[in-house]
Amino acid sequence: MNKSELDKMLAENPFLVLSDVIYQSLYNDIIQLRMSPDSRLNESKIAEELGISRSPVKSALSRLEKDGLVYKKSGKIMAVSWMTKEDGYNLYEARSALEGFAASLAVIRITSNQMEELELLTKQYIAVCNGSNKDLNANDYAEIDHKFHSLIVTASCNPYILRMYKSLEGYLLHYRYCLYYSLGPEKLQRILFHAGKRHQAIFNAFKMGFTDIVRHEVEEDVHSMLNAFNQWE
Repeated sequence: MNKSELDKMLAENPFLVLSDVIYQSLYNDIIQLRMSPDSRLNESKIAEELGISRSPVKSALSRLEKDGLVYKKSGKIMAVSWMTKEDGYNLYEARSALEGFAASLAVIRITSNQMEELELLTKQYIAVCNGSNKDLNANDYAEIDHKFHSLIVTASCNPYILRMYKSLEGYLLHYRYCLYYSLGPEKLQRILFHAGKRHQAIFNAFKMGFTDIVRHEVEEDVHSMLNAFNQWE
């Protein structure tokens, strides 16, 4: 975000809390790796570039530090954190406890509109996995995969499950981008070949209303994270 973008946003909605705007902008940049790991975040420099006081920037950076997305490098200088293998394993355990059961609920609660969206996301994901759509690249897998799983959890219609999942969503998207960054397109493409087949199997089971199969396939898809970790350098 630059000064002109910030000024425009605040002009359109003067009731926005400035520290929240800064936080969300930096959060999105970090999650989607628009800021590379270990990039420095200088509180004074950010405030100067945006033409604002240091206070809202300090507040935003403090929140990001609590989220584990930035860390203190030296003095008041913060830097962008990197997702480690340990972080990934912890996410895997959390997903294992949550997504399979949520999917089994979603089979009987999913709406027709959600089914149509799930079918579209399945086709888009397969296009990324086999390279059939040249307008997509391997990095697009992160966004499409994220939307696919988020839709399934949302379709469970359980507000408590959804609330728990929402607390993980940013980290899951960060993981997917970090995976691409760590493995590179060639290694990732080999993993995606199998992932595309899994998403198709999940959608087919949804379409047929097979609750146990949906749960099994989603749990297997989550379990495939371990294969990715074995190649994580």
